[in-house]
Amino acid sequence: VSIGQTIMGAVMGRRTGRDFKVRLEQKVSELRDDEVEKLRKKFASKFRTAQDRIRRAEDKVEVQEEQYKQSKTSSWVSIGQTIMGAVMGRRTGRSAGTSIRSYGRVGKEKADIARAEDGLEDARIRFEELETQFNEDVQELEDKLGVENLEFEELSLAPRKSDILIEDFCICWVPWKVDSSGIAEPAY
Repeated sequence: VSIGQTIMGAVMGRRTGRDFKVRLEQKVSELRDDEVEKLRKKFASKFRTAQDRIRRAEDKVEVQEEQYKQSKTSSWVSIGQTIMGAVMGRRTGRSAGTSIRSYGRVGKEKADIARAEDGLEDARIRFEELETQFNEDVQELEDKLGVENLEFEELSLAPRKSDILIEDFCICWVPWKVDSSGIAEPAY
């Protein structure tokens, strides 16, 4: 072991390979987190749009249900007036045909509720598909940038004379101690 390697080992720490691996794993984790955050921002507007569609569809279902209730009540009142008029022998402004047509509108309102509920279900399905796509994209990123996917290979490079350029020269003293068996260890 050369003096340069010993000093570098002392400056960098005794377990330079393991320390490097830990630092690299941390950088990969940070990179993965940044990429997931970018993905969240990309999907944020899509999620807002999908949630707005669901909310509008729910509102439409409520409106259609309210219209159905009103139409049903109005129809029953109209039929009741027609029957009471016929029983009492009075002529009312409503004929039996008008009452029946108003009852026919109740069926239309019921169909409107079904269409609104179908629209709501479609909006919820689209939201779930978007959520699934987002989760798959996040999983793909985590798989691609996972720390467990890193492969490490130790590579030793010998310095060449042409690669060395001395700009500043200084002496570095690193304290070492020698134990009783003659083995030198860092004293820091």
